Amino acid sequence: ILPVSFRNSKSTVIFSFVELKIRAFDAAIVALYLAGMLVLGFISARRSSSAEHYFVGHRNFPGWLVGLSMLGSIVSSTTFLALPAAAYVLDWRQLTVNLMVPLVAVVAVVIFIPFFRRGRMTSAFEYLGQRFGMTARLYGTFGFLFLQLIRLAQVLFLMSLPMQFLTGASLEVVIVGAGIFVALYTIAGGMETVIWADAIQAVIKVMGGLLCLVCVVRGLPGGLSQVIEVGNAHGKFSLGSFDWDVHQRTFWTVAILGILNWLNIYSGEQTVVQRYISASSTR
Repeated sequence: ILPVSFRNSKSTVIFSFVELKIRAFDAAIVALYLAGMLVLGFISARRSSSAEHYFVGHRNFPGWLVGLSMLGSIVSSTTFLALPAAAYVLDWRQLTVNLMVPLVAVVAVVIFIPFFRRGRMTSAFEYLGQRFGMTARLYGTFGFLFLQLIRLAQVLFLMSLPMQFLTGASLEVVIVGAGIFVALYTIAGGMETVIWADAIQAVIKVMGGLLCLVCVVRGLPGGLSQVIEVGNAHGKFSLGSFDWDVHQRTFWTVAILGILNWLNIYSGEQTVVQRYISASSTR
């Protein structure tokens, strides 16, 4: 039973309940996908004959594949659950974070990607060691691992919420099970598995999101025009206030957050840098 909240004319939160059941066909598709990920991981593991292959896949991945894998690693359960919830409560101001991506991507193309590829490195922390010594390298490594643990906890928790409703399993079981499963095929196959799996997931996520949108629009009596009408009436398409106020989530504060966030990711986060250096060419 999934609680669904809405507000009446007096802004009172009311809860109704929608019963959700996972169908046998849905479960079969999910099982097939999970089995495919395991097969991919173990095929890559058998092909991995050196540290170079395990960590960077012999640096021969095509650009389109690396790009899709980067998208797949950024889009997560936060994208599908937390951001829509923020838009429901406020508006589209959180979208401003992602509107900053093209600006930072230009900086990455001009500066970051050529820089990391010139050194033939296998990690962002390798440069820290060469430039500042082992202490800086270890600090960067453990700092990255700590932040990834926090992000992983958030992503797994959000993912477990709908899975709990659909399967009836406890949150703990879903979180531990999903964590072990993902670790199993990614650790086994290395970078080759990660890039192919993330690329496949990127396609599934984007197509799934579009399909959800189509189903929602088709399920409304007024279709897309009703979405636009109701959204405009409640200010849901707004990017937030354009006033300068560092104490509020205005357009400008969220934009600054987006620039800093993406600069951090594109300039030194290992999950992205490792993809830079795994591509077959800088172009």
